[in-house]
Amino acid sequence: MEKSKLSFFKGFILKNPLPKVICLLLAIVSWFIVMDYENPTVTRTFKDLEFKIIGQEDLNKRGLIIQKVDVKNVDIEVKGSWSNVMQLDSENINSYIDVSGYGVWKTLIPITAKSSDGAVSIKSKAPSKVEVTFDKIATVEKSVKIVTRGSLKDDFELGNLDSYNKKIKVKGPLSIIKNIAFLEAEINLDGKEKSFVENIKLIPKDSDGNIIENAEIETPILDVYIPIFIERDVKIRVNTKGNINSDYKISSINVEPSVVKIRGDSDKIAKIDVINTEEIDINNLRSSLEKEVKLKIDKDVQLLKKDKTIVAIELKPKEIKRITVPSSEVIIKGKSDKHTYSIDSSFEDISVDLIDIRDNILKIRKSDIKLEVDVANLKSGKYKLPLLLNKSEDNKLNIEHRINPKQIIMIIK
Repeated sequence: MEKSKLSFFKGFILKNPLPKVICLLLAIVSWFIVMDYENPTVTRTFKDLEFKIIGQEDLNKRGLIIQKVDVKNVDIEVKGSWSNVMQLDSENINSYIDVSGYGVWKTLIPITAKSSDGAVSIKSKAPSKVEVTFDKIATVEKSVKIVTRGSLKDDFELGNLDSYNKKIKVKGPLSIIKNIAFLEAEINLDGKEKSFVENIKLIPKDSDGNIIENAEIETPILDVYIPIFIERDVKIRVNTKGNINSDYKISSINVEPSVVKIRGDSDKIAKIDVINTEEIDINNLRSSLEKEVKLKIDKDVQLLKKDKTIVAIELKPKEIKRITVPSSEVIIKGKSDKHTYSIDSSFEDISVDLIDIRDNILKIRKSDIKLEVDVANLKSGKYKLPLLLNKSEDNKLNIEHRINPKQIIMIIK
């Protein structure tokens, strides 16, 4: 039965379609002509119009804010003559709510609607009222909490972040910001081996770690210094001032412990090779000394094991060992093939006094002593020249000494 009806209508439409289309168009035109002539009163509904909110300046002056508006759109039905209504569009409809004068509570505020065409009236609004929640604007200070993810490279560790107690102002509805427990700053530590500063976005969270929305942070991006620490063994260097008595010599300086372990910022620790002791006054010292001393350590460097530091300075008296060198063994440096050189016969033996502690001078043999005289660029004549002890690179001897006589007479022909 249904199929036969469909076949009938299909056949009716497709058979001689042109006259049928012309009739339909004439009917539509006739309808518009009649409506325009009659111009009857009609209604029309504009759906989902976004209404404005006015009066917020008044709220701001009184320290209030709109926390929530339950709906933002309204359906408005207008009424008027057919010609006027048909010319309207959504831009000709002005709808708003006025929030001035309200306090901190939840209330229903009527929607006001007007048409730009005075001949068209507002018949109905859906909804006619809007539920608005007001709240007090408050500003509080909240602490920054640093949280980390990832791992540092081996042998490195994160410095103390608990000391980062900076507080940031947060502004917003009191009912919201009172739930903020902290401002979270998340740091990625993956592969880090040096301290660094990072720009971190602050996220307001409650005590359970949930994000709090609609809070205005005064400084939403914060520069946070992240200290990366490392441990290192360094030697202790004894720091002295003044000179001991000239009759003595320091034979040894020992410090116990000789090495300490320090901890601190990786950049700074990498540049520290030794730790100095406080200055020890040894001016005119005549005997050995053993003393507990303090180490000079920067405040941001940590000494991991705070044992006593003992410095032992051992003094020994100087002794004199005399070695006699014949003048014939004096080395003449800088000779020229054009001249002959001889030392005046009045200089037979030359004495060399070696002055040092016993252990050192006993090691020196007569064969180690080399006296030299320099005649480079000298012409024929008789010269008084200074004697030098072991000045050549191949036989230098660093020891306190006295040569007698200090000068000899050299005859050049």
